[in-house]
Amino acid sequence: MMMLIVDVFADPMMGLAYEAEPVLRYLESHYAGKIAIRYRMAVLVKDVYDWMTPFERSFPAEQAFKLYNRRLAQIYLAEEAISGMPMNMDNLNLFSVAETTSLPLSLAYKTVEYLVPQQAEAFLYRLRLATIAEGRQTTKLSVLLELAETFGLSKANFIHYYQSDSVSAALNKDFSELEMLHIGGLPVYRLSYEGRWTAVSGVITAANFDRLISQLTEQQIKPQQPDRDLKHLKQLLDQHPIISLNELKTVYDFQSEKEIKEFIAPLSENLVLDKVKNSWFIHYRR
Repeated sequence: MMMLIVDVFADPMMGLAYEAEPVLRYLESHYAGKIAIRYRMAVLVKDVYDWMTPFERSFPAEQAFKLYNRRLAQIYLAEEAISGMPMNMDNLNLFSVAETTSLPLSLAYKTVEYLVPQQAEAFLYRLRLATIAEGRQTTKLSVLLELAETFGLSKANFIHYYQSDSVSAALNKDFSELEMLHIGGLPVYRLSYEGRWTAVSGVITAANFDRLISQLTEQQIKPQQPDRDLKHLKQLLDQHPIISLNELKTVYDFQSEKEIKEFIAPLSENLVLDKVKNSWFIHYRR
């Protein structure tokens, strides 16, 4: 049987992409061995001045950015209800006079993908976490360098490839493929199977994906609930050493936080729970 390919085109700064993480865990677990998810980059904010209101632009630059970041925080928080992935918008300062585009986040991902492709997905998750759950200014190169170092990359090596033609070409390839889809909005999901494909954008639920996959594959690929046991949990944590309770709830169809905590309790010596606002992230230590 051929694999179903799901290409996810998104800007790492996007709340809609961050809130889609539980749905992506659903796809990985319910279509295990039948699906491959590939992360492709897009840039939501090419120039933040284009996103500012006339009112915001009427102020001196520093005040204008304070007002814009404050409004951006409210946009993020409105998206939190999609899946409940926790957000920390207390002191959001994503854009500034010196950092006026979200392009650095996509470049950082493509740099890690180029240097250590096996760690690219984990880096992308960590990048989203830093941006949205920790409120760090990930448009800033120094912050990206700190994150890259936690994945064993030296600052010198990271900067060299971050500025290289090779990474730039890889990023432009993602942009070109997205443009050829002729679909508006982000994130965009392209599903491909046996020469056929379809693409959708925006907020897509697990049920939406089930329907799309059934139609595209002519019911050849069907979802299957994973085993709710420690063997499967360890496999999941090996693949996603940082994961939210929301994602575990979606994978195993739990109804409460209490159920999840009881389920993961046998691995407590290897887990660190990090509270973010009204939810938790699990950090798995092998």
